[in-house]
Amino acid sequence: MRIIAGTFRNRKLTTPKGEATRPTSSRLREALFNICQNSAVDANFLDLFAGSGAMGLEALSRGAKSATFVEQHIPAERAIEQNIKSLDVADRARLLRGDVYRLIPKLHSQGQKWSIIYADPPYSKGVNDDKQPIETDKLLSLLDTYPLLIPGGHLFIEDTAQFPVKEQDGKTLAFEGCRSYGKTQLIHYTSTVKE
Repeated sequence: MRIIAGTFRNRKLTTPKGEATRPTSSRLREALFNICQNSAVDANFLDLFAGSGAMGLEALSRGAKSATFVEQHIPAERAIEQNIKSLDVADRARLLRGDVYRLIPKLHSQGQKWSIIYADPPYSKGVNDDKQPIETDKLLSLLDTYPLLIPGGHLFIEDTAQFPVKEQDGKTLAFEGCRSYGKTQLIHYTSTVKE
C-alpha cells in the first residue's frame, strides 16, 4: 500500500499481517479527499479503527495539521508506529490504543475535537431492527451522542455496500450522501453542532 498524493506521494506503508484489518482501497481514499479537499489542509484528522493508519497518514501527506489514530489490535498498532516513524511525522501523529466504542465518550468528556473523522469499523454482518447496518448504526449513534467534530466538520464511515443506509440526520450530524465503490460504501455526514 502506498500514499496516493501530497508530500509523501508513492511512499510505501507497512500493513499488519493477518485478517484482523482490511486495507482501504486507493480509489476510496482518493474519493474521500476529493469530497473534503478544501477541509483537509490544516485539518485535525481522527482515524478510527485505523489499521495501518493509511487514511490518517494520507491526510498528513495532504497538509493536515495532525492525525490521531485509534486502534486496539497489536499488529496494527505496530504497523502504525512503523509508518509514523518512516514518514517522520511523530510531531503531528498520536496513537491511542484501545476500543473505539469506549474511547469516544472519554474523548468527548475531555473536550477533544477534530475537523475530519474517518471510521472503518468491522464490516456489518447484518442489520438491526431498523434495517440499518449494525456496526455503522452503532458507531453513528455514539458519535451523534458524543460529538467529536468541530462545527461543519466531516464524518466518513466505510462499510459494506451489501446493506443500504437510511438517509436521515441525527441530533448533531447531517447526512450528506453515500457512494458505492464496488462492494464498499462511503457514508458522509457533517456536524451541525454550533460554536
